[in-house]
Amino acid sequence: MSVPLLEAIADAIYEEEGNKPGQRANRNRNPGNLRPFSTDQDRDSGGYRIFPSFVDGYTALLHDIAVKILGMGKSGLSLDSTLVQFFQVYAPAADQNFPLRYARNVAGYLARVYLIVGLTENNTFRELYAFAKQEVPSGVEPNRDPAAIHEP
Repeated sequence: MSVPLLEAIADAIYEEEGNKPGQRANRNRNPGNLRPFSTDQDRDSGGYRIFPSFVDGYTALLHDIAVKILGMGKSGLSLDSTLVQFFQVYAPAADQNFPLRYARNVAGYLARVYLIVGLTENNTFRELYAFAKQEVPSGVEPNRDPAAIHEP
């Protein structure tokens, strides 16, 4: 399933997490700098997952975003959550992140991709789908991992 809005969000996250050569997201083939949710998953010294390929890491990021915004995880997020609320979960201030800045940067990225005037960090995912003129996905593809619906 290809969902361009999810892909645009993933691309914006990758840009925010560090898409330059040598940066953690590239070294670990982990564009979202996802953390492991199981002890058998490879990780670096900072505790971030290492994927066998960039495609595997990107797919995991798409899955993580979809699980959160479709309300399938334990985060309490849904399609009616804003970008700010999403990034308060995805990149919490308790981990030395800046969720409001992160949300603003992603909103700016999405506004450029979809040529949307007035898109802000306070838009909900339901509104983002309407802006992108896409149907909301009904779910996420099954994942080979039995713990697929997991949020750190």
